[in-house]
Amino acid sequence: MKCVNVVLVGIGGYGNTFVREILEKTNSRINLTGVVDPYPERCSLISELKIRNIPVYLDMESFYKNNKADLAVISTPIFLHTQHILTALGNGSNVLCEKPLCSDEKDIEILKEAQKQSGKFIYIGYQWSYSEPITKLKRDIADGKYGELKEMKTLILRPRDRDYFGRGVGWAGKICTADGKKVYDSVANNSAAHYLFNMLFVMGKYQEAAEPTDVTAELLKANDIENFDVSKIQFKVDGKTATFIAAHPVNKTIEPVFEYCFEKGTVYYSSQKCDEAELLMPKEYIEYGNITALMHSGEKIVYGDPMADNCRKLHMAVDAIIDGKTDDGPCGIDAAAMHTKMINKIQKEFSIKPVKKALLKEKENLLYAEGLFEHMVEMYKDTDLSLNEFQGE
Repeated sequence: MKCVNVVLVGIGGYGNTFVREILEKTNSRINLTGVVDPYPERCSLISELKIRNIPVYLDMESFYKNNKADLAVISTPIFLHTQHILTALGNGSNVLCEKPLCSDEKDIEILKEAQKQSGKFIYIGYQWSYSEPITKLKRDIADGKYGELKEMKTLILRPRDRDYFGRGVGWAGKICTADGKKVYDSVANNSAAHYLFNMLFVMGKYQEAAEPTDVTAELLKANDIENFDVSKIQFKVDGKTATFIAAHPVNKTIEPVFEYCFEKGTVYYSSQKCDEAELLMPKEYIEYGNITALMHSGEKIVYGDPMADNCRKLHMAVDAIIDGKTDDGPCGIDAAAMHTKMINKIQKEFSIKPVKKALLKEKENLLYAEGLFEHMVEMYKDTDLSLNEFQGE
């Protein structure tokens, strides 16, 4: 069996996931030829990398000076994605880059041209786009099983404390770097980006995502950051309304919940069973953690758990190289660009308002807005509700 030479670019943060996947699973298909990170000590498995004599490089140029890789796996800050993808392609590597594709939509065409010249594939790592339950659902939607779309909505309330916004080298929660590079790090473009993008992804054809239209947004910030950490984003997909509700400054958690309503049935998902989730799901939905469709005909379709294998994208990229494939798999530049363009539109056209100071509370390093969790749950039930009562001066 062919062995694929892999370089990991960025081994702290989410990059730890790929390090662990490769080191802890015996896999003769992957040869980890090196890792790249200017701060390698932030990797929880750095001692294991050293024991195995896997070389560590401070930048990609140092790695490629004397090495080659079939696949570059990039898990670096958003504003570095374009630069790192271009470097990988320019040195003959296929690419698996964590979401989003890039921060500045102006880079999309640059990346497309570089990919065309290289002849290599680019996978963008929106986890759900490589999930079997999601790809099966996407296929059924495209085949007309559900008929016309009626409405889509997604909710995720994920507390993040001050340490989260202090991570990295000062880019967390930023709109731009000090030298003017776009960052756009937010709840909608980082932590919860998978679930916003999924509404576009499942409504597109294979290797495509639907293009959002009529985008509007309410954006607030509670933490001491440049960008927003609370959002209600609405847009049209195939002429129908999609609503994305997400926040970090909350004192309780709801992991992703969604409801996609169609002419012939509704697709539900709640990753966890909790009091709030049970109020949001119909009584017929009992398969918590699994995407489940309840058809008007009485049929129930259980697609499975989209969170089951977050590293499936890595193994699909490795398989593609072994099999000699050159296409971008389920989620390449064209699909991922739809999310990047929407985020750019939101950042340029909608203002960010502060949360009312009187509502802010702090517990164990977590800043949260009192009542915001409950209000956003209500917003999911009634998507006409706004964030006005939480907006400060």
